[in-house]
Amino acid sequence: MSNTILLKGRGHRVEKVAGGTITPGMLVNRTSTDTLVAHATAAGVATKTFAVENDLIGNSITDNYVVNDYVQAETLYSGCEVLAFLVAGGTAVVEGDFLESAGDGSLRKYVAGYPIAQVLTALDNSGGASMARIPVVLL
Repeated sequence: MSNTILLKGRGHRVEKVAGGTITPGMLVNRTSTDTLVAHATAAGVATKTFAVENDLIGNSITDNYVVNDYVQAETLYSGCEVLAFLVAGGTAVVEGDFLESAGDGSLRKYVAGYPIAQVLTALDNSGGASMARIPVVLL
C-alpha cells in the first residue's frame, strides 16, 4: 500500500478550510461558503479534486482533517493516478471498471452518473463495513 495519495501526476494544489471530517483520498468539492467537504452527490458531477495527506506538518494518509482544519487537496487532470476510496459494501470492481461518486467522498462502480475514474487493481469490498483504498486513473 502506498503512503501517499498522489501516485502519478500533479495537479493544482488547493488549500481550504474543512467543512467536515475529510480523510486523505476522499473526493471533495467546494461549498458556497468556500470550504471543502466530501463530495456528497452520488453519481453527480464532480471536479477531480482529492484530499491529500498534509505532509507539510508530517501527517500521513490516515490522518483525518476535522472541521476548521486547513485541507490540502489537488485538483487533477486526466491520466493522473490516485489512491482513492471505494465505497463500503459496494459492488466488487475489476481492472478497467469505471467509477463515479458514491456521495460520501468515496467512489463506486459506474451505474448511470458521471464517471470520473477507472480501476487499476481489482477490489472486492462488497462485505466491507468501511471504505477501502484503491488505485485509480482519472478520466
